[in-house]
Amino acid sequence: MKKLENKKNNLVEKEVDILGLKVTRELLNAKTIAGNDMYAYFVRKMISVNGVEREFRAEMSVKSSSKSVDYGGYEMLDIIFMMSDEAHLSVVEDTMTNEITGEFVPFTTYEIWNQDDEGTVYSYKIKPMRESDKAKLNVIIQKRMRELELEAEAAAATVEAKQPKKDAEKENK
Repeated sequence: MKKLENKKNNLVEKEVDILGLKVTRELLNAKTIAGNDMYAYFVRKMISVNGVEREFRAEMSVKSSSKSVDYGGYEMLDIIFMMSDEAHLSVVEDTMTNEITGEFVPFTTYEIWNQDDEGTVYSYKIKPMRESDKAKLNVIIQKRMRELELEAEAAAATVEAKQPKKDAEKENK
């Protein structure tokens, strides 16, 4: 994870873009606004819960904190999904200082992005649609982070297993 500190506004940013999670979209049948198709956006992952496999789907939204819909956001999502059927998901955990109380306040932002052939990155911040989607997304992220930990442990064990052979070869020479 990358950690940046901004002394001016006491913002500490931790980027978690190594997760490899993707956002997909589904056409909502019979839903259009001004002749434009409507889509739902999801982060999906197959997760084993006590040995039972099930798909976790967290629906994402372009709603702002004022609960109004940002229709320009849907245009950005259309552009992002023109490049691919899925988009990358970046999860950024931030902490700011409350200017009144001095307390650190943690929050998480989610951003989807794709890159075009010329290297331009198109991105847009989205949010989980409901509290249940936020909970599902949290589980998806935890499970993915655990998978990455296990992969790193396995890679380290492989390197470690090869190391004694190299040391033994050096001693024989």
